[in-house]
Amino acid sequence: MVRKLDSFTEPVMDELRACFEDYWGSSTEWHEVNIWNSMLKFFARTSNRMWIKPVLGYLVIAPNWWHYRKAAKHLLPLIESRLDNIRRDPERDPSDILPNDFVT
Repeated sequence: MVRKLDSFTEPVMDELRACFEDYWGSSTEWHEVNIWNSMLKFFARTSNRMWIKPVLGYLVIAPNWWHYRKAAKHLLPLIESRLDNIRRDPERDPSDILPNDFVT
């Protein structure tokens, strides 16, 4: 977590600003604030901002990885074969060697 501290700092500061505004307000007039309850909410919101993003991010992109693996199983051998064809004859223009299809 220390390595990625810079990536957490700005989002956490944004969340803290929002917490202060939501729970304590920006009024300069005297008003009561329940410190205990508001600080519990501050900690919950800021800690969620730090760890929920990576968890949700993985869940959101998981279907993409599934589709990638499924397509790669069929496409990577084809792509490697075409790259080998280009490497075998480096003098020729690749557009002459490769078929004109979606993969190319």
